[in-house]
Amino acid sequence: MRKNPLLTLFSSPVRISWTLLLLMTAVFFFRPVETGDIWWHLKAGEYIYTHKVVPLLDPFPTSGEKTLWVLTQWLGSLVYYLAFHAAGPLGLKVLRVLIILLSLWQLRRFGGQRDVAPLLPFLGFLLLMAVATRPHLRPFLFNLLFIQVMLGALLTFHKTARAVALWPVVLIAPLWVNIHMGSFVYGFTLIGVFLMTAAVEAYTQGRSWRRVGWLGGLTGLYALAFLVNPYGIQGALHPLRTLFVPDYLNFELIKAAISELQPPRLMTGAYLWFWPTLILGGAAVYWDRAGRFRNTILLACGLFMFLYGQRAALFFALICLYLFIEACGPELVRRITAKKRVLWGTHAILYLLIIFVTAGYFQQKVFWNGRIERCVAMSEAYTSPGPILDDLAWEKTSGIVFNDDAYGGYILWHYYPQLRPFADTRQINITNFQLFNLILNDPHRYWNYSDLQQRIAVVLLDADKVVNWKLIRYLQSRDDWHLSAVQGSQLLFRRGKKEDGLLAYKRELRAHDSQLEDFRRELEALVQAGPRHKVRYVHMEPADSAMTLFELGYRGAALERLLYSFRISNSPYQHAIARLILKNL
Repeated sequence: MRKNPLLTLFSSPVRISWTLLLLMTAVFFFRPVETGDIWWHLKAGEYIYTHKVVPLLDPFPTSGEKTLWVLTQWLGSLVYYLAFHAAGPLGLKVLRVLIILLSLWQLRRFGGQRDVAPLLPFLGFLLLMAVATRPHLRPFLFNLLFIQVMLGALLTFHKTARAVALWPVVLIAPLWVNIHMGSFVYGFTLIGVFLMTAAVEAYTQGRSWRRVGWLGGLTGLYALAFLVNPYGIQGALHPLRTLFVPDYLNFELIKAAISELQPPRLMTGAYLWFWPTLILGGAAVYWDRAGRFRNTILLACGLFMFLYGQRAALFFALICLYLFIEACGPELVRRITAKKRVLWGTHAILYLLIIFVTAGYFQQKVFWNGRIERCVAMSEAYTSPGPILDDLAWEKTSGIVFNDDAYGGYILWHYYPQLRPFADTRQINITNFQLFNLILNDPHRYWNYSDLQQRIAVVLLDADKVVNWKLIRYLQSRDDWHLSAVQGSQLLFRRGKKEDGLLAYKRELRAHDSQLEDFRRELEALVQAGPRHKVRYVHMEPADSAMTLFELGYRGAALERLLYSFRISNSPYQHAIARLILKNL
């Protein structure tokens, strides 16, 4: 007699946990396509797919300049483009979920080989929380898979000393090299630590030097894999030159300008996973006496890289989780999970955490582009500058957009060559990138640099970024640049003389100041009454526009926009903004 599959599922707390984790992944990471790097990756992938060749020079220049472009991530860009080509934004959203599901399967497979199955759902949850800090659609996400392959292979080899365990590393190396530069940073770090460990153990403990020979050979083969790229020796040396040759891409300048290369803010909610994960890594060092030296070095490397730059969050998390699995052992797991009540109780806590995170994301909504939508159902993120740029394209505006660099890829994909971004997150035009940062830091000195103003058609900036406010204030003070549109935190400035009619928008905004007291009283009454709707907004375009207008000094217009948002929905989100504005009014 066949068993009911539902009874089989619900008879095991571990199976229930894994089922909930899969559902959580399918919902929590089914996110809109973000505004950042993915769009220029799509443009690069489209170029490769169309021309059947990787670019040697930037095919999307801002002006007529010829800039060298060594696109070592070309295969990652192509994979994303093929997903988009097949199913549009939905294809990208599904691909992200599949990558993360595959990473969970890898963790479960490795843990299953070590007989620690009851603990794996907890580790899987921590992994998902770490991924949530860097889930963006770009080749970087594939590191999540390749790091696990390498870690699993090296740990197995260290345990068994069988060279066959290293073959997965040899097989993935050419793929990883052409998908992301993490192959250089993370790959050589892992191999180097295991090679050093083998040498120290051979010298101090009299263990076989054969392991050192195999790992030395693996290092050589792995280095040779970097030659398997469309750029030859130039592509092979690109990661090395990027990190260690100051004049090559000016990595220090790039590092200073990129938020994910800054240290993490560990006391924020996004990094709550860090502390239990660090404890697991420390436990692995303590429990595994035989591998204590190796584990200490690995944990130190992972922790240093993460604290140095938050993009190494996945690397750090995977090191801690894999070392814990390796050190834990089946005997310890059996002692921990011997009592069924304890097993069910601990997994019940995990069920609640998974449901809390999943439901919290599922109920997130935005009011964007004139309608209320669930975040999980959106194709593009609400940070998209599409509505503003669509108006420019419809008006047949053309030329260079001096833009927040996060918008550069979006402009490249949707509007190039009619609109051309001055900056984008590729950072391959170092001259433009240096000038971009100089202007943001000191617009009074550098805005009039050379013929810059004559070439720029519009300016599009994100008011949520503090670094943009010097330029925003500077443009406000000029007679030949005028605020043309405000959408959420996005500001559009256009060039024009006073008689061109561009001041009409400013006059319209200032006109609301005459009703400031009426607006204030109406807003105070709404705040005193409290929210009527419990919708969980993460973005409400009129309310966010109100916040931006208030910071710009248009107080009457800010209150008018905020009151308009209350006619759409009376939610805690607007009340939080209203209280903040009234406090500073």
